[in-house]
Amino acid sequence: MKKITLILLMLLCLAAFASCTTKAQKDLMVVNEKYDAGEWQEAIDLADALIEQYPKAEEEISAARDVIEKANLQLNLEAAEKLVEDAKTKYEAGNFDDSITTAIMAVRKFEKAADDIDENEFLADEDNFSRAQNGYDTANVIIGDAYICKAQTEYDAGNYTEAIDISNELLKKYSQSGRADDAKKLIDDSNTAINMQKAAAIIDEIKTLLNKNDYSAVYKKVPEVSKYAPDSEYSRLANDYYNQAKQIEQNSYEKKLKDAYNAGKWKDVQTVAKTIISKYKGTSLASTAQTYSDNAAAKLREEAKQEARSLIRVTKIWISSHDSVGGVNVYFNFVNKSDKTIKRVNFGFTFYDRVGDVAKCEIERDTINDCYYTGPVASGGGLSGTGWCWGKYYNWDIASVKLVSLSIEYMDGTYKSFTKEQIEDVQY
Repeated sequence: MKKITLILLMLLCLAAFASCTTKAQKDLMVVNEKYDAGEWQEAIDLADALIEQYPKAEEEISAARDVIEKANLQLNLEAAEKLVEDAKTKYEAGNFDDSITTAIMAVRKFEKAADDIDENEFLADEDNFSRAQNGYDTANVIIGDAYICKAQTEYDAGNYTEAIDISNELLKKYSQSGRADDAKKLIDDSNTAINMQKAAAIIDEIKTLLNKNDYSAVYKKVPEVSKYAPDSEYSRLANDYYNQAKQIEQNSYEKKLKDAYNAGKWKDVQTVAKTIISKYKGTSLASTAQTYSDNAAAKLREEAKQEARSLIRVTKIWISSHDSVGGVNVYFNFVNKSDKTIKRVNFGFTFYDRVGDVAKCEIERDTINDCYYTGPVASGGGLSGTGWCWGKYYNWDIASVKLVSLSIEYMDGTYKSFTKEQIEDVQY
């Protein structure tokens, strides 16, 4: 009796299990019908319900889970494709930032779909793979196009630094977008435009410097233009300004030279002429400057001569005949030609033999013999004749004497020293 009861219970369980399996199979058929109809979310919901309701229907549960994976893939692909369409719409409307953001979201979804396909063989049919790959490529193209349009917009607006930044971001993050060459060209074009702006700014500086007659600064700035914009209109313009500055500066020096000469400022003439000869060596202006300088030197020489002669006249300096022991006397005559009273006349002389060599006193042994005459000597006064001599100098070879130094101290405390040329000038 117990065996019969046990058998009946087993039969009842088998019947219940068979009934359960039959229902799970029917529900799975419905899940597959929803999937085949493209009703992905409903297929997922029904598959989840099947798994929960029939925990022992292992075969049907496995099949239901496969449907969930396939449906999720389709939903992901559809969502990614919709994002691509949205990105296109935003791109066409000129909303490049939004287009990039949306396309990036699509790329991530397509990447997720590709990973799912790689991990599950039953998902790897040609259609799924093709949709994931094509969508991925299309989204990247949109990203590249949007970046380039965004960068181009900044470039067209003159925002070259921004155009460079956007292009660099594209190259760094989305080089696979197919617009790398366009990005590089935009970077090059933007850098060229920036350099042109710098060159234009330098040209403006050069104009200002030229107006200020700061020619040296102009010459320094001109090479900077060629650095930023070689073989450009700015470079040619800079060279024109360079030549203009050179010509203006040359004309300015020439005018300074002539103005100084006409004003009788002989030292200024020499100073300007020296600069011209140094800066414009070998030019006709340098030759003219040399002529002006020579004439100015002659004028200065004449002025110095007349100044010296207005102060003193050395009427004579000479020696006596030798005495019996070879000694000679030195005589020095002068006239005070100035309006001031002389306090002291200082002078020095050198002896020479008959062939023009220096002859020294055998006692003093000095090449230059210094003497002085103490006044006061009023205007028009002085010394004449042989009434006053300066020492006795012994050397039979002494044949002549020459005045080599001369200075005057005045009673008012002023002092005048004469140059070698002026010493010659006052002896007449």
